[in-house]
Formats: sequence, C-alpha cells, structure tokens
Amino acid sequence: MVTFCSKCGTQAVDDQSRFCNKCGTELPVNISEEPGNYCPNCKTKIPDRETASCIRCGFLLLPKPSSISPVKPTKNCPHCGAPIIDESRYYCNACGAYVKDTQERKVSLANDLSGSKTSIKKPVIIPGIHQNKGTGILIKPEPAVKKRKIDLANPTVKKIGIVLFILAGIALLVWSGIRLLESGTILESDSDVLIIQDLSTMSLTLDDFPSGWISGDAVSTEDAFSAQFFSSSMNSEALVEQTVTRYPGIEEARLELKTERSLVTDVPLETITLGNEGFGYIDVNYVMVIFRRGNIIVKIEDTRTEYQDSPTIQNAKNFAEIVAKRIE
Repeated sequence: MVTFCSKCGTQAVDDQSRFCNKCGTELPVNISEEPGNYCPNCKTKIPDRETASCIRCGFLLLPKPSSISPVKPTKNCPHCGAPIIDESRYYCNACGAYVKDTQERKVSLANDLSGSKTSIKKPVIIPGIHQNKGTGILIKPEPAVKKRKIDLANPTVKKIGIVLFILAGIALLVWSGIRLLESGTILESDSDVLIIQDLSTMSLTLDDFPSGWISGDAVSTEDAFSAQFFSSSMNSEALVEQTVTRYPGIEEARLELKTERSLVTDVPLETITLGNEGFGYIDVNYVMVIFRRGNIIVKIEDTRTEYQDSPTIQNAKNFAEIVAKRIE
C-alpha cells in the first residue's frame, strides 16, 4: 500500500520507505488492504478498506493510488547506501538522512513552494529596532523626543528677555538701596544746592528748649555758628551743643560728612533722613546727630547722664529737625 507524508503530503517512493524523502518526517505504517486491519496509532479495528480515518482517534488512513510509476535510482544514500530514486529529494527514504549538496540547501520559498518550511528562516524582530530588508542593515530609529532649542529671533523670546532684564535691574537697585541704608548713608531727599543763608537764622534758640533751660555764649563767623544750651545752670548734667558750618562747595561738604562718619567705628550707626544725607549714633552718655543740606553741615550733640540707663537718639533728632526746617 502506498504511503503519503503526514507533514508535507509527499508520496513515498515505495512500500518499504520509512522516512519522507522530501522533508525527512517519519512515514506512517502501511495499513493492509485486508479486512480486519487495525489503526496503527491506537490499534482500533478498521471496519473496511474504504474508511478514510480512524473512528476512534481520527488517524488519517491514506487511500491507495491507482498506479505508481517505476522510478530508476541514480545514486545511493551516503549514510545507509539506500538508492536515491529522485535527485530532487532532500532526505533518504530509508534512514531519513539529508542527501542534498550543501549549495543546494539554500531553497527560496518563492522558487519552490513545496520545499521544507524549516529551510526558510523567519526574520527576528527586536523591539525598538527596524529592519532594512533591502540591505540587511539594522537601523536604530531616531529618538521620539528631540531637544528643544531657544529661537533668539522669536519676538516673544525677545520680549521675555527684556522683561527679565528689567526685573534684574530693579532687584539690583533695591539691593543697593538696602545696603546703603544698612551702612548709615541715605539717598538725597532734597536737591543739592548752595546755601547762602545767614547761619544764625537757622540755628537753635532758647525758645526751642523746655522751660528752665539756659543758653551759653554763641560763637559766630561768616561760615560757622555754634551755641550751647544747659538745663538749670552751667553745672547741669544736661547739655545740648550745636554747630552749623558752611563749606565753599557741595563736594567739600560731602567729603567732610564722609570723614565724620569714618571716625565712628566702635558704635552702630543709624540713618537720619534729614537734608540730603545724615546719620546718628549713641556713645555711652551722649548722642550725636549729623546731617548735610547742600554745602551746610549741622551737628547736634546731646549729653545726659540718664542716657547711660535709658539711651535714646530721639531728643537729638528733634533738635536737628528744627534746624533742618529753617534752612532755605
């Protein structure tokens, strides 16, 4: 009985073939045509010769062909010596060994549709890698996210840059102002002008003090005026002394105030917002307030023993404010 390969359907060369000479698969055992045969797979009895498959396991019982054309062998199997009937076959029908030459093993699916599927390798697909089928070169794709670049020519970018620059400038000015205030120097509150007013008209008088104060002798020149004020008598513990000095120019007055400030090193300074610039400080039992208006420098020194227990700069500031209001 003729047998067909259960994998590729190729007809066996003869009844003695054990392996398919096309794909090398082991052939099913021949089934006798006599009634009473059994299924070679599960040994179930076959009712008759027309049965196509086993009634129990479904094993395929191949039909008998009408005729088999005699085939003349052309060469022998190099492994078992069995005759090779058809040279286009790939496997020996006796031992199942591969019998085709090495060069002939390269079979294309497009050229031989009946060839073994095992001879065609499927492409391996790796995630993230695309295969260039034309050249066989693996090309890694470009990253999906590209680095963004700032377009300096964009009008919106230019506007943002200008705004940031202005904010930075404002922050710098604020920081500079804070530093100046902390150092005891203030920005000019009034315009810097030369003062030619008579110094005695802007100075303190006895009327500016509480009842019971007396004044000492005043010393006056063209460019300087000084006076002292005591509480009760010359031997009083309270003394207020004022000095008003005129300088030839504004720059000279600025330098003098700067020099006065540099001499104060052992006590903290307080900013005084009078005239164009000023400062004050407390030292043991006396208070000093100095300010400049144009080319005029005013000094108010207030000495009291009570400042040793309750120091305050406010009394001297009040006297300095009276003088500042009288400067025209």
